[in-house]
This record gives sequence, C-alpha cells and structure tokens, in this order.
Amino acid sequence: MKRVNPLHIIALLSVLILFLFSQIITLKSEIKEAKDEIKERRRIATELLAYKRVYGDKEHNKRALKKILQQPSFQKAGISFKEQRGSFYISAKSFTLRPLNSLLTKIFNGPYEVKSLDIKRKDEQHAQLQMEVAW
Repeated sequence: MKRVNPLHIIALLSVLILFLFSQIITLKSEIKEAKDEIKERRRIATELLAYKRVYGDKEHNKRALKKILQQPSFQKAGISFKEQRGSFYISAKSFTLRPLNSLLTKIFNGPYEVKSLDIKRKDEQHAQLQMEVAW
C-alpha cells in the first residue's frame, strides 16, 4: 500500500483554508450590505411615519383649513367655502391680491391636497378664485 505524501495533505488543507477565508470575506460583505439596507429601510420608514402623521390626520387638516378660512382678513375678502364629499370648495368673486397671496401661501405650505385651482385676474388689484382642496 502506498503512503500519502504529507505535502499533499498540507496543500489540500491550505487550499481548504483559503477557500473558507474567501467564503468568510464574501459573507462579511453581504452582511454589511444587508445592514446598510436595513438602515436605509428604517430611515425611509421613519420618514413615511412622519408624513403619515402630518398628512394622514384628516380631521386635524379639516379643522386647520377651517381655521385659516375663518380668519378676519379672509372673511372681509368675501371668501365662501363649502364642504362636500371629502373636499372643500373655496371661492371668491372679487379678491384683493394681498389676501389672495396670503391664503395661497398658507394652503400651499400646509398639508393639503389641492385638486383644482382657478385664478382669474379681474383688474390690477382684484382676482377671482376657485379652488378645490381634497382630503
């Protein structure tokens, strides 16, 4: 019977060790990528939760919009609004430009979904407004 050369065993073991080290390095990089992906998903989930808190509270948004529309400067401007089927319809026949700018700034900076907006200029200082804000 022939004897096994100890150099063959050492070579086989060294190849096996090199293979295992390469597998460990590959697994480490995959684990790092998975951790990075988990961090990114947590960040996205946190942002979505924040957006849900702001845009998801429809009752709070309704109250805030009613509060904006009931301000004295807008009452004097002759703004009328009515609520129908999950939307607010805002209209004004003759609206001066300064209160119009103020109203649009408050609505566009708030968490409101503007479905339609129609502004027609009547003269230098007045405009007509029709807007639909949905929930």
